[in-house]
Amino acid sequence: MSKLEVLIYAPGKEEHREKSLKELVSLISGLNPGRIFISLESNSESVRNKLTEEFKNIPVNVVECDFAGKVPDKGQSTDLQVKRKVLELGLETIAKYVENINESVESLNSEITMSLFRAFFIFYSNAMPEDYKILYEDRRMCILGKLVHEKIEHGDLLIVSPWDAYWFKDEFEKL
Repeated sequence: MSKLEVLIYAPGKEEHREKSLKELVSLISGLNPGRIFISLESNSESVRNKLTEEFKNIPVNVVECDFAGKVPDKGQSTDLQVKRKVLELGLETIAKYVENINESVESLNSEITMSLFRAFFIFYSNAMPEDYKILYEDRRMCILGKLVHEKIEHGDLLIVSPWDAYWFKDEFEKL
C-alpha cells in the first residue's frame, strides 16, 4: 500500500473552477491528511492559498521543479516533427475527453483517468523516449526526489494534474 495518497485536481473550465475547488476541499476533508503537497503545472499557488485557508492545522506545501523542458526543433526530420505533433494531439485529445467527462473532482479521481494517461504515456515513452524524458520524466523524478526528502508518511496527500497522477501513484507503490 502506498504511503502517499495521490489526488487529481484539474480546475476545468473557467465557469466550474470555484465549484471544483470547493469539491477538492470537501474530498480532502474526508481523507484527513497529515500533510498536503501540491504539484500542479499551473495554479499551484492559488490552490495552496485556498487549502491553507481551509486547513489551518495541516501543512500545505507546493513541490515543484522548474524544468522548462523543451525539445529542439532545429535540424529535426519531418518524420520526427510529425510524430511529435501526433503525440501532442493525442495528449490534448485525452485531456479534453477527461475534462468533458469530468462531472466532479471525485469522478476525475477514477481508475479510468489514471488508465487513460498511463496508457498514453507508456506509448509516448516508447515512441519518443528522449522527448518523454525531457518533457515529463525529468520533472517528475525531481518532484519525487523532493517528496522522498520530505520523508513522506502514511496519510500524506499529493495533489497533481491528471497526466501526472498515475506516475506518482505507481512510483509510491514501489517504495
